[in-house]
Amino acid sequence: MKHCLPIVILLVLAFSFGTPSQEQKSASPRNVALCDLLHHPSEYDNQIVRVRAVWRQTFEWSQLYDTTCKGSVEPLWDCPGDDTCKNLQPYLTRHLKGDPMDGMYAQFTFVGRFKDMHKPKPRFGEYSFALYITGMTDAKPVASESPSPRQNRDKQKP
Repeated sequence: MKHCLPIVILLVLAFSFGTPSQEQKSASPRNVALCDLLHHPSEYDNQIVRVRAVWRQTFEWSQLYDTTCKGSVEPLWDCPGDDTCKNLQPYLTRHLKGDPMDGMYAQFTFVGRFKDMHKPKPRFGEYSFALYITGMTDAKPVASESPSPRQNRDKQKP
């Protein structure tokens, strides 16, 4: 009986701290619509998310948006090592279509950490939200005449 006590203690400790499979589940991305990120940012702040969005890039800036709602998110690279970005950048560039001066577009599924930049309030010209991208898949072309967030906002005005 004396020899069983250390084994019981080890089992209790092992189960009280969780197993690796439980830790992986909590780190898996939450599937979310971009409009939900924009409308409920505090619910997703600092969370790993998987989101489908249009990437629009000009020679000055980039943005992620959805044609069904207004607002956009700043895409930022979050690469733990240089190899991650080395693979993502060519994938992005290969699929973007359009004029670099007016806008190049493609739709992707992104994985990354969402940040509500309202804390503290962003400075003039800064995005309110950011997605720190660690992965992207499922590229689809987007027509250059696809409505941008500004065009969507203009349509919704009376």
